[in-house]
Amino acid sequence: MGKKYKVVKLSKILGSAVTTWQREELAKVDAELIEISDGNKSELVETIKDAHIILSGMAPRWIIEAAPKCMAIITGNVGFDGIDVVAATENNILVVNNLHLSGVLKKFQIMPSLCSSPVLRR
Repeated sequence: MGKKYKVVKLSKILGSAVTTWQREELAKVDAELIEISDGNKSELVETIKDAHIILSGMAPRWIIEAAPKCMAIITGNVGFDGIDVVAATENNILVVNNLHLSGVLKKFQIMPSLCSSPVLRR
């Protein structure tokens, strides 16, 4: 049986590789972390179609609309310039940013909290 939640990290867009800590923390809330680095659009769409959380510095409308189960997009960028916030809002997707993504996720348990939040569950 698969994991309850799927978190996809678009590492070609976001940058740094998936850490052991990220995998371990998400496993605690029955979430799998998948890293996709291929620039192939059809492979990306196939991977994110059932993602609950997307980690990316860029999320144009086509990415957001290709992920109907997405609850949140988390970016390590300072602002939301690479995120289509209008499309995210139209699709009831929370957009979170932080300059020091890994440290904040670790300190405040953002990803596990999002995965287990009854407010965000659909």
